[in-house]
Amino acid sequence: MAAMNSIGYWDGDWSKPVRSTCALVVHYPFLHDQRTSRKERDKYDVKNLKDTLKDFAHFYETSASKLEVFELLGNEDKFSKTFQLHEEEKPELFIVFILTHGYKSAMVTDLNEFFTSREVYNHLNRNSLLSDALKLLFISACRGNIIDEEVFKACNVPVYETPGRMMSRHIDRNNPENLDAVRVSVDPIDKNCITMFECVETTLSFSDFRTKLVKAFCETFRKVQMDMGIEEFLTRCMCQQRYKKLRFLMYGSTPELRILKHRPLTITKKLYIRREARPLMELALQYLGRGLKPIEFTYNWKSDDNIPLLLRRAHFYVMPRFRDSREIQSLRENLEENYGFETEHHYSFAELKLSVSEGRENLEGCVLVCIIAPIFEQDGELCVNIDGEITTIKKIHHCAIGPTTEKWVGKPKIFVFLHAVQSNPYVQGIRKVLTYVKTEFSRADTIHAGLLTVILPQRDSVQMFKETLQEFSNPGKIDKASFQQFFFELVRRGKSENSIPPMAISTLDKELRMDFPANFFIENLTLVTGEKSQAISLNELVQRLCSAHGNDLSTLPCPHQVEDDEYVIINPEFSVIVLSADAGSGKSELAKVLARRAKREQKNVTLVDLRKDPENLDLFDWTKGYRDLVEKFSRNRGESRKFGENELLILDGYESVEAEYQQLYLSKMVRDMVSDKVTLLITTRPEKKEALRISLERICQVHFLYINKLPRENQIAFLNQKIRRIIYREDIKFYLDMIVEFSAVELVEKISTLEKVADFINMTNGGYINLYELSSHVLKLTFTSSLKRAGIICGRSTYHQEFKELANIHFSCAYDYFFDRQVHQLQKDEIKLKNLSENGIFRIENYRLVALSKTLAVFLFLYKHTIPLLSIPRRFNEEKRLFEIMQSHRKRSDWEDDLFS
Repeated sequence: MAAMNSIGYWDGDWSKPVRSTCALVVHYPFLHDQRTSRKERDKYDVKNLKDTLKDFAHFYETSASKLEVFELLGNEDKFSKTFQLHEEEKPELFIVFILTHGYKSAMVTDLNEFFTSREVYNHLNRNSLLSDALKLLFISACRGNIIDEEVFKACNVPVYETPGRMMSRHIDRNNPENLDAVRVSVDPIDKNCITMFECVETTLSFSDFRTKLVKAFCETFRKVQMDMGIEEFLTRCMCQQRYKKLRFLMYGSTPELRILKHRPLTITKKLYIRREARPLMELALQYLGRGLKPIEFTYNWKSDDNIPLLLRRAHFYVMPRFRDSREIQSLRENLEENYGFETEHHYSFAELKLSVSEGRENLEGCVLVCIIAPIFEQDGELCVNIDGEITTIKKIHHCAIGPTTEKWVGKPKIFVFLHAVQSNPYVQGIRKVLTYVKTEFSRADTIHAGLLTVILPQRDSVQMFKETLQEFSNPGKIDKASFQQFFFELVRRGKSENSIPPMAISTLDKELRMDFPANFFIENLTLVTGEKSQAISLNELVQRLCSAHGNDLSTLPCPHQVEDDEYVIINPEFSVIVLSADAGSGKSELAKVLARRAKREQKNVTLVDLRKDPENLDLFDWTKGYRDLVEKFSRNRGESRKFGENELLILDGYESVEAEYQQLYLSKMVRDMVSDKVTLLITTRPEKKEALRISLERICQVHFLYINKLPRENQIAFLNQKIRRIIYREDIKFYLDMIVEFSAVELVEKISTLEKVADFINMTNGGYINLYELSSHVLKLTFTSSLKRAGIICGRSTYHQEFKELANIHFSCAYDYFFDRQVHQLQKDEIKLKNLSENGIFRIENYRLVALSKTLAVFLFLYKHTIPLLSIPRRFNEEKRLFEIMQSHRKRSDWEDDLFS
């Protein structure tokens, strides 16, 4: 048999490739019954799977009887002959697809034979060839009669309820079928197995001309170009499966993952589409995807109306003997300090259930429920003992899904069950019906989606969970990890106890990042080409940067070509993005976010901070070109690698580079990169924008990217996150309204100054805001940050003198600005004037000053000068109200009138 490509490698180690993979497709076309026939869909599904896997696995498909399939799964000789394994060959990975019809508790063959997933597991257990193999099962079959709808949206295509079927939005809270949708059973297999069901238990599996689970698997597999852990791969499969069905029909299946202890598998970065077929495939994907919003694989922490949902709640129930332990306290502190959770302790299940399901805190974006109590099996289901009361895990799950509550629909619901030993008795009660009411804080989704559960039955589960969480909290790991990766790792480290294996269950189809979300504070973007501008989301920008042909923005109009004998546009269809923004707008943070997101989208990324690496640029040999630059910076960061395919280079802080190097960048590097279609993004301050445009347009298209001012809702969310005390949404609105009323709106439109406003509110404990005191506080923090970037730390002998010099330069600038004078470029101040815009108060254009913050400019002027306001020329009329308020607040201030104190 011809040699096959490896599908991936084990333990994160390239030297341990998957040496043998088998793929089995069990499918039933039901040709004898026109109503239930899957003939055309079946034919396409099998072909799609074969085309996808044939170069990586021994492939076999069958529509045999139940007993024949069981014999194939459980008999070593039959298995070996069927897959044509050579002597001594044992599969390391076994992929099984079961495509058929199903009912509440069983699947069916087209011979009308019923069988269950438990029977499949039993026969897999008997096969010694598969004892150490990772078994990936994908099951597409109905598991009940509930139609899973996307609530908070009107259904575009009606689905009529027929006898025996029911819509999920009409389910009674006490409906036992819906309770079983989140039950956790113990299967007869305890390790080396991951199962993905196309739908959760008790619900219908929806397919039309194609099986959604098969199509999602094949599309995800083909698009993988770089290393991808199995947890991310399967989460993307779930997201891909649900995307189009829910987008157009507003109903569809909610996929479910069940994960047992297994060896870490990484899907390899080898190309899965043969090279000659690749361009055609790319064109097809581009055509089919035209007009569709790019799939967001990562949870974005926003409502459907773009309201930030930043609050994270963690609810604890801990059995009495452990409640006050240092271990529990340490766990809660870690969740609060490193992961942004607000934790709350409960003393009974009734109290916990009420707190999780009742009330409506509008800005909550995620909930975590941690139960530390005895875990055991009863009648095939997992239960916990809460104060002596046996409570099934499904009842605890149920308090966070519809129809028990609408509060968490569309939002991640994380459950952690950690085994402990015995507790006391207690009695509980149950509640009834729900109407789903959409608000501006809602996220449309099915009621069963969004669960992410881990169950650790071992005795030292609390310690193991705490230690693993602490490991994931370390710098360099928390910003790369997802909760799915964390839970997979917990299962791998877990141990079976009392015949209960460690396991994870997920219906969460979005990657849930562990680092606290802040991306959307800089995701309000505008892309400009020539005269045309368009709003662009962070997700759309990432998709364009990661497109198959590099930075392909050819849908926008091409700017005018420069008619110059010396220059010719090398590639008019290729373009460079220039991100232009003032200091404090989040420019560098956006560059970092784009780098992280592009890496997750399979891009090789090099982010060069030109402000922090000038010495490296001095030593760089420019004759070696951009490839050497990428490899050099990779080595300096300890990530030594060769320049390869699918590269993205981000040059952050272009304005800090000396003029001679800027010319070298453009003429010797950018020209080559455009010619080689290497994706390039440059960030710079506005004063360098025009020079960059002129230089770059001689080579390629140039698109300017701008960070918009922070919208009101994002300001509220940011302050809610930064203010270190319990604060209500209405109080935050009150503070913002005051600042707007003072005509000082620019203090809250940029991240850097808004953070200083939050610090002021923390320091003064709220109340009425004095604009003079607020401006003084913001200015002190601004100057301190500026000096810190220059290596001058508060407490050093030179600090006070440097602070005073920096302040005096700004006093002079305020005077020159309001009297519309040219900048006095004194020799001793040349360097500080050159970097003036770094502080976000003024910048110089054509030897005149532009105020980036008129509020701080007015404060600086009034602090130093006592000139009557009427004697100030034309500038005064524009800031008249600001001057009057600042003077009034200065008189009312009880602060020490000393900026240098």
